[in-house]
Amino acid sequence: RDGRLNVWDASMVGVAYSIILPNITAACTLATLTYRCILRAKTMSFGLRSTQLKILIAVCAQTFVPIVCVYIPYICVIGSPIFRLPDFGIPTVFPFLVSLFPGWDAVVIITLMKDYRKGLLSLLTPLVKKKKIAVTSHWKSTKYRNLVLGVLLNLLLLYLIRRFSRKDMGNYKYLLTVFAAYDIFLSVIHGILNPVS
Repeated sequence: RDGRLNVWDASMVGVAYSIILPNITAACTLATLTYRCILRAKTMSFGLRSTQLKILIAVCAQTFVPIVCVYIPYICVIGSPIFRLPDFGIPTVFPFLVSLFPGWDAVVIITLMKDYRKGLLSLLTPLVKKKKIAVTSHWKSTKYRNLVLGVLLNLLLLYLIRRFSRKDMGNYKYLLTVFAAYDIFLSVIHGILNPVS
């Protein structure tokens, strides 16, 4: 402030960066090592290799969502004042991005996993054939819209995981269940607290 460095603020930024950057680095390293192990495996059938690669792609995409919606904006919000960089309007959209990402997590998994995509289509097809419904939304606040969408999309994902998961997915379906449940929790917390930057 006033051209002087606040030691407390700088130390908090250092702590935040020391948490965020190693997490991103570890995720990238583990994804690369997993990809390499899948390609080098000699006893893995083609079908199992294909399934493992699809799961890895889904996990990478699911990791990419919080990086884009939370980590990068957070780094910009806390780093731009200290380094005197322009904020590009990120502080104004930061609460929206943070509350939006749990719902996008579910959308990414439903879109990328063929079983869940087919399951969703099988659930929606009878509804579309019966009658066409026009839906309008009159939300007064994006806070509630993101809360409802985040919770509904993740509940839908939980249902699809429970009903349409194949056995060859192994423990990944349990990991997805934990992620979806946590995303429901985050959606509710963001809706209640209405984070501001």
